[in-house]
Order: sequence, then structure tokens, then C-alpha cells
Amino acid sequence: MAWVYLFLAGLFEIGWPVGLYMAQQSETRTIGIVAAVAFMTVSGLLCGLPRNISLLAPPTLYGPALALPELFLSECSFTGIRPV
Repeated sequence: MAWVYLFLAGLFEIGWPVGLYMAQQSETRTIGIVAAVAFMTVSGLLCGLPRNISLLAPPTLYGPALALPELFLSECSFTGIRPV
């Protein structure tokens, strides 16, 4: 089931650049911004769902919110970059 969530998230990743392109046009600015934000939100939520159901990762309520700091700290530890 996790792969289905990731596949759907990939499909929604296609939508938000289209929304940003629409936001550059004066006629479709509002609907473009709304579409881009909606696609980004759905894609982010779908990317966080497999993390919450994975057997390797601990289930957390705030899975997507915790992913970025974990990624940052792991990259700092592997590359030797000191966080500010």
C-alpha cells in the first residue's frame, strides 16, 4: 500500500508546477495559486503516509514535519558539515 501512496504523490507532483505556471498568467493567477498549494499539500501528505505505515520507521503523528530535520541532521553527520 505504501507504493500506491508514493505513486499517487508522484502524480500530484506533476500538478503543482502547472499551477505555478498558471499563476504567472494574469487571467488565471488566483486559480493557479490555489491549484499549486492544493497539489503541494496533497503530495506532501501522500509522501508522509508511507513513513507512518512502514515497519522500519517508527509511526509518528507528525511524520512529514519530522522528515526534514532528520534529513538535515543525517546529511550533516555524513558530510561533516556543521549545522549553524
